[in-house]
Amino acid sequence: MRVHIVTPANRTLYVRQLDQMHRQRQEIFVQRMGWKAIDSGEPLEVDQFDHQHAVYMLLLGDVGEVLGSARLLPTWKEHMFQTVLAPFVEREGRCSGAGVWELSRWIAGPGHDRETDAECRGYMVTALAEFALTFNAEAIVACTDPRHINLFAELGWPLEIIGGPKSYGEGDAIAVRCAIRESDLDRCRHIFRLPVPATTIMAASAPPRLIDPRAWAIIDQLLEVEDPDLLEDMILALTGMQRRKGLSGQEQPGVSGRA
Repeated sequence: MRVHIVTPANRTLYVRQLDQMHRQRQEIFVQRMGWKAIDSGEPLEVDQFDHQHAVYMLLLGDVGEVLGSARLLPTWKEHMFQTVLAPFVEREGRCSGAGVWELSRWIAGPGHDRETDAECRGYMVTALAEFALTFNAEAIVACTDPRHINLFAELGWPLEIIGGPKSYGEGDAIAVRCAIRESDLDRCRHIFRLPVPATTIMAASAPPRLIDPRAWAIIDQLLEVEDPDLLEDMILALTGMQRRKGLSGQEQPGVSGRA
């Protein structure tokens, strides 16, 4: 399990996963939660803020399936607090600016069982902290359910309420701002027991044989192996398989033995 940061530069590597993300957003926000304002009647939930400047966090499972996602918009470009979320803001000037990113469409787990959702939530929250620090974000702003405040309070994140709560039809929401610190990331990794970074950013120039998220699932499993002999056997099996197949996917004769 790993959160992939999808940027304008590497978005073409994630066409299939982004399609799944938009279908999942339709299922959760429209069908389950009943958000009528965003229901277009289409199988994909897409709006005008899924534009070329949007950055996505995609939590991918063992076979590359999307288990969670979120959208991050640079507030020096078109974003929701300019228009549709403007009524929720009471402290002007706190929801936009250089280095301020807007978080929306947060999905932390597919909603099938509590254990999986809890693990997904840990990865997504930690990934958000890693994103903020990696991209030198001054702050993250969002419009969220007031009940979510308790999670971030337990983590000790410095939340600033900049508006609300106000009703949006299907519930209430508040506008918040958070300047994430290194100590917040350290606390997340400790609480959720994540010894390695929760995120990865694929370069747009990555060779085709490395961009399949299933390859990252294998790497994740290798990182969790504690038995040195078992780890060596797994690596030898994988490298031997790669050699036989070759980059073209054709079997290559005469290649065997240790790397």
